[in-house]
Amino acid sequence: QTNFEGKFTPRFAAVIKVAKDNNIRLSYQTSYRFPSNQNQYISLRLGGGSSFLIGSLPEFQSYYKLNSTKPGYTIASVLNYRAGSLADSGRLVKAVFNELKPETVNSYEIGYKGIIGKKLLVDAYFYYSKYDNFIVSQAVVQSQTGPNYELYSNFSSNNVSYNQNSTKIVKTNGWGIGIEYKLLKNYMLYGNVFSDVLKDVAPGDITFFNAPKYRVNIG
Repeated sequence: QTNFEGKFTPRFAAVIKVAKDNNIRLSYQTSYRFPSNQNQYISLRLGGGSSFLIGSLPEFQSYYKLNSTKPGYTIASVLNYRAGSLADSGRLVKAVFNELKPETVNSYEIGYKGIIGKKLLVDAYFYYSKYDNFIVSQAVVQSQTGPNYELYSNFSSNNVSYNQNSTKIVKTNGWGIGIEYKLLKNYMLYGNVFSDVLKDVAPGDITFFNAPKYRVNIG
């Protein structure tokens, strides 16, 4: 049995010659990211304490009783509850679990590669991508035995993390440029700089997008 159906991922690319040894490239790509086996099936107690990392399949909601006697509440609402009195449990907001879907992305790129003055090679690009069902990590808080008042303290509540799809359309863009310059004999001077930025992520979503904003190499 499989949890997700296969996806069609069309891709198109073109190279346009604008002069001798100078080309512009255009591309459009689609791709999918399926939840990994760990995303789906993990069941791990972290550090022997009250924090759990669990699978994103609906069965884990039942196993941990998040959809029955020990529902999960959003972290923001739990912190709001703890900032008030023990009796003020009306501040709590239940977390909504949605069945996880594959993440999809549509990406557009324009690039240039050419030789200038017989000694300088330049390779540059810019891309823009749009994600649907972007996979993020969501954390909720549940009481250890059931009553809501247990959420008032870290010692009587559990922190539970699992994957969900972002409710927002997440976007990313980036650019890069690399050069190689021919020096005397067979020596080459080269360098490049790249940038990647993730945008429109909902507050509290953990994205696992760990590319630095700028990366530079020289040699």
